[in-house]
Amino acid sequence: MSSPSLERTPPVDPSEVESLARRWLRAGVVIVTGERGAGEDELARALVEQRREHVAVLDAEVPHRGRAPSGWLLEELGLSDADSVNERTTDSLSRDIAATLAEATIVVRGAGRADARSLRILNALAGRERGIRLILIEADAAIADAVLAEFRGAVRVALPRMSGAVLRAQVERLIGAVPVEEDVLSLEDASGGSFRALCWLLDLAAANDGLVIDRGVVHLRFDNPAAGALPQWSIERLSGDPAAEALAVTGSLPLLAVERLGLLSETAALESAGLAATTDGRVRLTSSALRWDVAGRIGASARRLLLVRVVQALGEGSVLGAMPGADAAELMMWAWSVQLPLPVQLEEKVIGYLIRSGRHQRAVNLAGRTDHPLHPSVHADLAYAHAVLDDDDAVAAIAHELLRSHPAAATIEAVGLALVLGLFRDSASVVYDEALAAVIAWAAEHAPHSAHLLRGYLALVRPDRDAPWPALEAMVDDAGAAALTRARAARVLALRAWKDGRPVTATALVEQAAQLHAGCAIDAAMTLFLRAAGGILTPDFAGAGRALAASAVLGSPSRLGGLLWAAQAVYRGDVAAARLIAEPLLDGYGEIDDRVLAPMAASIVSIASSMLGDGERARQMLEAAYDLESPSAIVSAANAHLRGIAATQLQPEPLHDEGVAGYSAAAEEGRALDFRLLELLGTYRLAHELGAGHQSALWAWIADQLTGPDPLEGVPALFAAMARAVGERDLGALAALVRRLFQEELLQDAKVLAMRLAGRAAADIPAAARRGIVRVARHRFDRERKDPASDSILTPREREVAAQIVVGLSDREIAERLGRSRRTVTTHVGRILRKLDLASRRDLTAPLAERHGVELAGP
Repeated sequence: MSSPSLERTPPVDPSEVESLARRWLRAGVVIVTGERGAGEDELARALVEQRREHVAVLDAEVPHRGRAPSGWLLEELGLSDADSVNERTTDSLSRDIAATLAEATIVVRGAGRADARSLRILNALAGRERGIRLILIEADAAIADAVLAEFRGAVRVALPRMSGAVLRAQVERLIGAVPVEEDVLSLEDASGGSFRALCWLLDLAAANDGLVIDRGVVHLRFDNPAAGALPQWSIERLSGDPAAEALAVTGSLPLLAVERLGLLSETAALESAGLAATTDGRVRLTSSALRWDVAGRIGASARRLLLVRVVQALGEGSVLGAMPGADAAELMMWAWSVQLPLPVQLEEKVIGYLIRSGRHQRAVNLAGRTDHPLHPSVHADLAYAHAVLDDDDAVAAIAHELLRSHPAAATIEAVGLALVLGLFRDSASVVYDEALAAVIAWAAEHAPHSAHLLRGYLALVRPDRDAPWPALEAMVDDAGAAALTRARAARVLALRAWKDGRPVTATALVEQAAQLHAGCAIDAAMTLFLRAAGGILTPDFAGAGRALAASAVLGSPSRLGGLLWAAQAVYRGDVAAARLIAEPLLDGYGEIDDRVLAPMAASIVSIASSMLGDGERARQMLEAAYDLESPSAIVSAANAHLRGIAATQLQPEPLHDEGVAGYSAAAEEGRALDFRLLELLGTYRLAHELGAGHQSALWAWIADQLTGPDPLEGVPALFAAMARAVGERDLGALAALVRRLFQEELLQDAKVLAMRLAGRAAADIPAAARRGIVRVARHRFDRERKDPASDSILTPREREVAAQIVVGLSDREIAERLGRSRRTVTTHVGRILRKLDLASRRDLTAPLAERHGVELAGP
């Protein structure tokens, strides 16, 4: 698709245009309402083209300043002069105009502000002469209803704002693919709801190879208009407008700065035209798309001069300090494009905003270019960014530097949380361990509440460490403690509840924390995770979507946000979207590639590919899920569960034994890590996969989690209830659970798996429910497994390793020969022995290996 291809596209399908044109030609008048940019001009053009080519087109746009004087519109259209209109009757004027104007299409923009007498005469013309037809456009539906009420029988068309399902449907119509949910939200925000801006954004992405389409689903991967090619057409003709250009390079400007630039009257004109709006004393253009369009067309020299003037107008102190981080980042983007340095106060704002929006490498790069000392709170945010980027030395250096400067408790807490995050991402890091010990020791002496808090967070990733849970629970309600520390205590308790399979409690605690204090960048990341992951397990997909929407940046999802979007998509059965969202975590696109999360992304892509019928890709990604080793013990354990799902759902040849091994590992590691949710999920799957002789004890353990001091909640509780019903053969409970599955919005995977269990366990369940179970059980999640004992039971990687086992090489020697890590080789060896039911590697003989497709070297 070439970049200008959507410039003249109407907001409705060609068939709808034809139908509308037929009604319009019969009625004589069509009235189009919708916000500016809703596609009214494109619709008018499409209607005009439905008439014969030689029909004249008369066009007028009523000024935005009040009602036009009597007769103005006819004079503007060249049909009469104002004096003539005022002196003669409507009938005589319409007869004279009709005598000289046999055929015409008359388009009036801003018709609600046109003079009433001109409109009455035009209406009479359209009713008298079949060759004259009117298209009246008015952005304000209320004005259109009030002023244009006399146009009886007129065809009314209300063009909607581009949002939600409307935007999704329009994107599918325009490019033939449905956008993923995060891009729906991003496009809605960036377009401001304008159809024309939406078309421009899609052309912008297409012009920069930023539209990735797979199986009828599209994902946008482009987020830097300052460095890309712009579409050849503009949303609005604003080039050269000084107010529009000043607003375009800044995101928004306070009215004081607009006054300093001498642009108040020009800005007022933009507001009157519906192209700008003022909120809380700041004025901005109506959409990001319009800003990028205008700013991108300013020449480099002119842009630099303009930016210098704008920064001077912003001045120092409160005006500059009140600038929102997103607007500071917009200003920085255009300043970078012309190599213009900005004041350190703005740079600090941009660093914080970039980190909060998940663009950690950019923030670190900007901080590295800054010559000025940064505020300690900025260093705390940078510690979090470095932890996400797995730079343990940088995080430790920030921690030790801050300890020497007698930091505030809130700052040392943030740095300590960054160190805990580092330990989560790299469980074996001595650097993180030693730095965190130093921070906790300092806090124990100077800020005891902070020390308790950090010990609690540490216990989440190191369950062998003692955690002061009662003290943290008391701290949340301690009005004498700092609000931020109380909020962080609520979040650590929320994370503990989520790990324990209690998402409802976790969500309540994170909302309590939000009421106390929003915190800094790392607090925002934890809040995002808890709201999204808690919503998925409650289940509350709408709440999870709202949380993720706050992190949506067009074309540039954060690492965490991208994985959560993909997880939500795959759990809801939107597998094509899940694959598109997860793949950037693997392919090194931009700065999203992540060695900790990549294995989980590979598993998600494998699951999605298998469900899409792409067996080759599914097998390839399952191999990658094994080969991409996460240094995080928790992520590795969680990924064992995902690998189990990928293996047991692999099409066309599910790997039953491999799946069982994954579920078993997830359950065991979940127990070792005090991660009851993971232990539950692994055990539930394991019980389903094992034979009847092994199931009773597993179902009983799962069912027991419904009782006790901290019972399961949400979807985990549903799993436990299903386990109890299956284990006890309670047909009434099974029937009730099946009805609930049909009625409530639950995880697609939970529905299918639970219904499979119910279908197998309840032979005499009521007929209607049984039919429903059978119908859902035939879902592609549940293809019948085939006997894995065939020549293809070993994957290509496993066959390579098996060939080396046969010749007697050790794991270390195989790793050196094949260029892989020893841990990866050991994993392959274990899988080979399990698949072939061998007690030891010595049992793998050459004939047996050859029967399973292993190519052995000749003598």
